Amino acid sequence: MSKVLGRTRLISLKVGNNGIDDNEAISHFSMWALMSSPLIIGTDVRTLTAPNLAIYLNPAVIALNQGVFAPRSIDAVHTHSNT
Repeated sequence: MSKVLGRTRLISLKVGNNGIDDNEAISHFSMWALMSSPLIIGTDVRTLTAPNLAIYLNPAVIALNQGVFAPRSIDAVHTHSNT
């Protein structure tokens, strides 16, 4: 995890990596989307299975991540005045 302008961001998606079953992958991708983290694939896309690819291409989850109600890093920026 990292912080960008005061907001926690997850770093890289693990869907498609060994050791993560389909249910864990769905939860993992959904958590990324809910936190409005960048959807950066952290595995070799040439080796993705059909279920893994379907997780990455889920339009409802992507819309949640990219939607108008998704928090943005810029929201955390405030100007502060000493006056």
